[in-house]
Amino acid sequence: MSSFRDKKIKELLTIELFRDRYKDFPKGDLIASESPDFILSIGPKKKIGLELTRLHQQITGTDPFSHENISACLLQKEEKLRLYRKKKLQEYWLILYVQDPALRPRYNLHNKMIVWKFNSGYNRVFLFNSISGEVFILDTSG
Repeated sequence: MSSFRDKKIKELLTIELFRDRYKDFPKGDLIASESPDFILSIGPKKKIGLELTRLHQQITGTDPFSHENISACLLQKEEKLRLYRKKKLQEYWLILYVQDPALRPRYNLHNKMIVWKFNSGYNRVFLFNSISGEVFILDTSG
């Protein structure tokens, strides 16, 4: 099996788990794509681009769940958003996901997500812990 195919299978499993855990996930057909990773077709005139990226340590020596590290991940994905917009979809979502059981925040992440603000051009940004099933909606108004 090719590594590209392996990657798409893992992404599909992750997005299906996210779809199951995020109660406000719209109903529609999920279409595998490459840029972005998936397109959710809700109707003839409503399509959402879904980009998945694994949360990892961008900045050496920082906690992967720190505001600084999450912001660095978002900044890295902003460059790709320009390419995605060429598809002229109605919305673009970014899902930062965690799949390593050893990767755990050292504090109550829910309390941090209430006060932290991030900058992003994506319509919605999520932090998804695929191990625990927790979904956090990041405030991108800041």
